[in-house]
Amino acid sequence: MVVLLFDFGVATITDLAQNRYFDDEAFVGYLKYLLYWKQPEYAKYIMYPHAFFFLDMLQSANFRAAMAHPANKEIAHRQQYYFWKHYRNNRLKQILPRPLPEPEVPAPPAPPPAPVPVVAVAPTKPEGSTRAGAGERRKRKYANS
Repeated sequence: MVVLLFDFGVATITDLAQNRYFDDEAFVGYLKYLLYWKQPEYAKYIMYPHAFFFLDMLQSANFRAAMAHPANKEIAHRQQYYFWKHYRNNRLKQILPRPLPEPEVPAPPAPPPAPVPVVAVAPTKPEGSTRAGAGERRKRKYANS
């Protein structure tokens, strides 16, 4: 029966409830006895720690009676799935320290930009020329071929 502690899944609990194991006072006493696994010297051997949650819940007669119904099995199974789906992110939020906000230090003022020298450029086209000069070069290039 100790195997149950390692596999206290929702399906296992529902099977136990539907087969009326929870109506037997000896079995309920055994569930109370299994609580010794929560002691640190034994807990380190548990592969699935969520079994402790279900072991605690099985101490309640209302929970044992509710798990006999398939609808409650689906609800518990879904909740267990979402817990494991988001466990890592939720756990990291709890255990990782949040960094302290760094005080904002004003940046030193930037030096003024150096003046840009102005260079006068002489026009390269002779007066009266048009933009067609480049096109004429192409025409000449093709005319010689």
